[in-house]
Amino acid sequence: MLDVINLKQKHRIFSKPKKEVEHRTAHRSECSVLNVFETQREAFDFDLIFDTPVVVSMIQGKKIMHLRNEDPFTFLPGETIAMPQSESMTIDFPEANRAMPTQCMALEICPEIISDVADWMNEMSVKMDGGEWAWTDTNYHLNNSRSLSTSINQLFSIMIDKDYMLRDLRAANITRELVGELLRTKARGFLLSNANKLHTTNRLAFAIHFIRTHITEDISVDELAEKACLSRAQFFRAFKNEVGQTPVQFINQERLLRAQHMLRKSGVSLAEVAVYAGFNSQSYFNRLFKHATGLTPAEWRQAYFKKRFMA
Repeated sequence: MLDVINLKQKHRIFSKPKKEVEHRTAHRSECSVLNVFETQREAFDFDLIFDTPVVVSMIQGKKIMHLRNEDPFTFLPGETIAMPQSESMTIDFPEANRAMPTQCMALEICPEIISDVADWMNEMSVKMDGGEWAWTDTNYHLNNSRSLSTSINQLFSIMIDKDYMLRDLRAANITRELVGELLRTKARGFLLSNANKLHTTNRLAFAIHFIRTHITEDISVDELAEKACLSRAQFFRAFKNEVGQTPVQFINQERLLRAQHMLRKSGVSLAEVAVYAGFNSQSYFNRLFKHATGLTPAEWRQAYFKKRFMA
């Protein structure tokens, strides 16, 4: 999630409000414009459009977003939308008020920066099976990863800094890093969401599909590489490059998701959950689950049912 704005720094971030709905303050660098918006009252059907590609992230409160070819959805802190240029949005603010205003940031990025990063990635990190790294041509809605939130928070801090001598240089570097992260996240999301459709034409999609359909079996990297018709080193490098994880990390993630699904059911023992998720060792399952979630499987289940009961 993005850092909540420190009230002591608010005068550095927001200009004096001139309107209650989407009051805008712009912080500029040579390669980007950081727009910070604050809305202090309930409002509906507010239209907004940017002439450049833009990254929009929530800081506080919530909005209802109406975007092209999508049903309206709630936009909350911890979420980001990457959008192409000249893409219109209509926004509702159902809960904004002066005591708890809705706040978000919209980062306008120079198209030249995006082209430079995409060209560099296409030259240095060639995608498997001929695909190219490219900015989204549709609205791409995602939950912030830790690395994405870190990059946005760093850029936010840099853009409000009064040290103008170094600000543009730092902003350019972080913006490039942010663009690269979003290009990889978009490509990863497409690959994971469409693995079933692509598994006959894309070798990494085939590997992902195989992992998901054989998740309770012993799966080795050597076996996956052989089925993808790649050397072990080629497969490992391509998988890490495009999926953002090693094959073993991805396998464990899929197994933990399967375990969480089963933990939502009462009357199933933890031993049965471990077997269902493909873990041969109960202790390894417990250790991996706690590392990923911060809770043991038993604690996670207890928290889930408590939350469900209170709801």
